[in-house]
Amino acid sequence: MPDPIEELENFSIQESPMNPMPAAEVRRRGDRIRRRNNAIATVGGLAVIAAIATPFAVVAAGGNQSQQPVSPADRPPNGWTTTVPAGFDLGALPAGAGFTFDVRDESVVDNVRVCGEEAYSTSTSSDTSGALWGEGNSEGSAGRTLAVYADEDAARAALDDLRQAVLDCPEDGELVNAEADLQVPGAEDAFLWTNQAQDGTLLHDTTGYQAVQVGNAIYLATTFSSAGEEQADTVGWLLRNSAPVVDQLCTFSVEGCADEPTGLAGTIPDDFPLEAGLPTDAGLEGPSRDIAPIVLDCGGSTAEVPEHVDLLRASNHAPGEDRERQLVLFGSEDEAQAYLRSVTGLYQNCGQPTVDGKTQLVQAISSVSGYDAAGGAHIRWERGGQPVAGYETVVVIREGNAVLLSTISSDEGVDRTGALIQQQTTTAFESVSSVVDAMN
Repeated sequence: MPDPIEELENFSIQESPMNPMPAAEVRRRGDRIRRRNNAIATVGGLAVIAAIATPFAVVAAGGNQSQQPVSPADRPPNGWTTTVPAGFDLGALPAGAGFTFDVRDESVVDNVRVCGEEAYSTSTSSDTSGALWGEGNSEGSAGRTLAVYADEDAARAALDDLRQAVLDCPEDGELVNAEADLQVPGAEDAFLWTNQAQDGTLLHDTTGYQAVQVGNAIYLATTFSSAGEEQADTVGWLLRNSAPVVDQLCTFSVEGCADEPTGLAGTIPDDFPLEAGLPTDAGLEGPSRDIAPIVLDCGGSTAEVPEHVDLLRASNHAPGEDRERQLVLFGSEDEAQAYLRSVTGLYQNCGQPTVDGKTQLVQAISSVSGYDAAGGAHIRWERGGQPVAGYETVVVIREGNAVLLSTISSDEGVDRTGALIQQQTTTAFESVSSVVDAMN
């Protein structure tokens, strides 16, 4: 294993050459995210590597996530759940969605026809439930149907038939069907597509579909707009707003739902320990939703918080040191990842700006052992080629849909050796370890 201090020393502001970590090693290290304590204990091995992009965990090639059918021995121990449980919230939406669904005891998206043939129907299901927003086929309408089948094989067969029917019908008269090459977190199998009317080269009347299978249930969601929206916009809307429903589909899986949910969903809990590890004496502010979001700046370029579901802030101001923390919850993992990349990209691309006669020496951190997605920066200053007292560390960590941002600004220290930078960076990550644990 390469010496981490040597890596830090090699990664200078003059961009001395480094050896990028192989992609296989990045994936291997990402698998250790649940073993946080071990990773922190050996955080001296954190990799400060600017050229590695953390892979997206949600939007990736391969819309067909089908798995091999399970054997009869892999059925739920108490049998399949063949009715929609009373507590299942088919109208669930991310916080701040701005609209609500009307839930009813009947299907509202129960018949899909392509090329004149029935591609999907709930007629063979054992139970259904529906939810509707707006009026069907009207501007800004959306519908949801949950269909429960006798077993997993029946549900998979229904989704397979639907997928094949759509793929076999790319053009249906003046209508165009197009598969969306996206994955759905939490799905065992999923198929997404759009249907649009075509007038020459103009596309309009866009209908987006999302079909998700988990266990013996199929969740079918659809939305309609008379505008010729981009496929990514229409299907992305479905993914974001359906996420709280998909999270509940584990009810119908072989394994069932975990006793303790992992990750953050809906909104950030009011008692979330964002202040954990901060000094508890005078100077502590928050956690609160009323503190202004952190806007990072490097050489005049900024990384602001984009549209999000929820945001919590905390800070501590002590003589000679300021600590700021921010937890942002997004509607999807890819939105969270995009924000993380905007932060790491800010420090990779801002160069060596000079502010108030001081030149910033920026060392970007774009991947860290033990985390699926993490990065940040270590910043020092000099004037006239001589070190200036003080430093700043920026830590950004994504867990699922949530992104934690932490900064430590100190007025002390002029040493710029790799050993000290390593120590300060390690301390910055250790200081938020308990917060990261609460995000899981």
